[in-house]
Amino acid sequence: MSQWGCRSIKKKERLDRFHAWCEDEDKAMYEICEFLAGGDGELKRNIPQFANAKDFVYRTLFAWLMEDEDRKDMIETAKRIGADKMAQKVADVLNDIAGKMDKQIEVSNQQVTLAKARSDAYKWMAGCVAPTIYGNKAEVTHKGDNDNPIALLLNQVSGNSLSPVKHVEDDDQE
Repeated sequence: MSQWGCRSIKKKERLDRFHAWCEDEDKAMYEICEFLAGGDGELKRNIPQFANAKDFVYRTLFAWLMEDEDRKDMIETAKRIGADKMAQKVADVLNDIAGKMDKQIEVSNQQVTLAKARSDAYKWMAGCVAPTIYGNKAEVTHKGDNDNPIALLLNQVSGNSLSPVKHVEDDDQE
């Protein structure tokens, strides 16, 4: 038996293929960003799917992407663009059903239910990819002692948060 096992040869071939692919960094980043943004209409595409489609070792691809801040920023931008496309799909699905109803084309309950399910799925996926833009979770913040918000609230309720007023006695009137 050779020094390379069957699995090792396969892994080495995948690593060689990856290194050849990423030699032209600009082309490689364009390709992965287009994939993540859903350039061909696919939704919810991610880095493991890209690695699998290219037959790369996922950990190697991920490490290469995360070792450079510019690459990380490009990946985040591509994901946001993909989320924007998913949000647009929500409008498209609902507008399609509404358009049929406006034209008084018969729409079955199944079609309406399917359109609602699709729009909910697109909203959910957009919220997962870009939660600050499309998420449905409200962010609550407060000012004060971050380590002890209860003490802050008690001080405000009891009036201790007000600064005391200094009384000045007038010596001339006595």
